[in-house]
Amino acid sequence: MKRTLLAAALAAVSLAGATAQTSWVYDFGTNTGTFTNANSSSTTFLPDPPPGGGSARVRVGTNGGGFTLVNPGSGSYLSGAASTGTGTTVDKFSIYDFADPTAAFSVKFDAKFTGADAGSWLFLAGAGATFSNNAALANTQVFAGLKWSYATNGGILSSNRSGSAWKLTTNASLLQDTSYMFEVVGNNGPDAIVYRDSFTLAAGTYDLWINNGLVAAGLGKAGLSNGTPINSFMFYGENSPGNAATIELDNIVYANHVVPEPSKIALLALAAIGCVGYMQRRRIRARACEIPRRRRDRVWWHV
Repeated sequence: MKRTLLAAALAAVSLAGATAQTSWVYDFGTNTGTFTNANSSSTTFLPDPPPGGGSARVRVGTNGGGFTLVNPGSGSYLSGAASTGTGTTVDKFSIYDFADPTAAFSVKFDAKFTGADAGSWLFLAGAGATFSNNAALANTQVFAGLKWSYATNGGILSSNRSGSAWKLTTNASLLQDTSYMFEVVGNNGPDAIVYRDSFTLAAGTYDLWINNGLVAAGLGKAGLSNGTPINSFMFYGENSPGNAATIELDNIVYANHVVPEPSKIALLALAAIGCVGYMQRRRIRARACEIPRRRRDRVWWHV
């Protein structure tokens, strides 16, 4: 019986390990510096992501802008100035090809938009060469697309890329010179996902959280094929006169999963491990009782 329970526990743990999920915390460190070289890219300007967390890359196009690591005294953040152009002239910061991707993902980050009355910064998540090359975004490689457009009144208009078009997300309008914590939670799989106990993420959609509040649920995806594992994301600056549209980024956390309700496999593993532990405790108690009896037998024998 003991061996059977132990085998069940090991099998359950093995199955749970097969569906292991990973999160990565990306820290910009403490260094400072600028990367503004026209029509160039680098995978060494920024700190490396943690093991399995993919590669970090910056790219500056032919129309100015670029990236700066700024340390105000408590660690660095990344400041990006958008290109004046579009298409192949855009500026990109990406983390791509992280390990063990699935059709579900999460990305959390702090962002602040400053300095302009025109131009855009985009957040894009998906899979494909668009996250590591110098070309314009490839819609068929993008699952989640958010666009923040700088407005003349000091505001920021938010849009979602649904299919191949941008659609205004009216309940996610923002202000410049204000820090926000964003979280994008996406599901490119065939089944709905329940996360945080009570939120349902339908297949082929993503949710947008700002400052720990759900502001847009069930946003439609862009052109990435259904079921494609998502292993990359990037920030993409374009169309800013004078390179004035600036974004400040920090505290990036990303994962190859959405945290669901406990799975049956995990529950099975816990139950099997619990049974083995219970049997072990019973065996220890039994031995504790047997030892005194044996000692008493020897005592009575010698008397």
